[in-house]
Formats: sequence, C-alpha cells, structure tokens
Amino acid sequence: DSVEDGVTGILARPGDTGAFAARLAELARDPGFRRRLGDEAESRVDRWDWQKSLLQYRNLLDALGPGP
Repeated sequence: DSVEDGVTGILARPGDTGAFAARLAELARDPGFRRRLGDEAESRVDRWDWQKSLLQYRNLLDALGPGP
C-alpha cells in the first residue's frame, strides 16, 4: 500500500529480474517520470498521519477477531 506502481514508485513481480530491469530502464530514460514519482511520493509523506495509520491498523485487527 505504500508504493503505488507508476504513481509513487515502481513495482515488479518478485523474482522477475527481467521485469525489474525493464522498470529500472524506464526510470533511467525518463526524467519526467522520475520527477513525477518523487513529487507524488513526497506529497504523500507530507500528508502521512501516524495516528490515522495506527487506527486503521487497529480496526483491521479488530475486524479479524481474536486469535486462535
């Protein structure tokens, strides 16, 4: 959830080195893309709220119910 592919960063399937290399090449050849990713990631960091995040996590755990 932290990285949104093509919006705040890049993702590749785990173990797929070819896809990872292709994504890195995409970053290397497109400075505008790098800039957009960085700008959006920075914007999201600026809006990050620990209390809200912890509350969402707690709500998830509550929804899952008690352990075994």
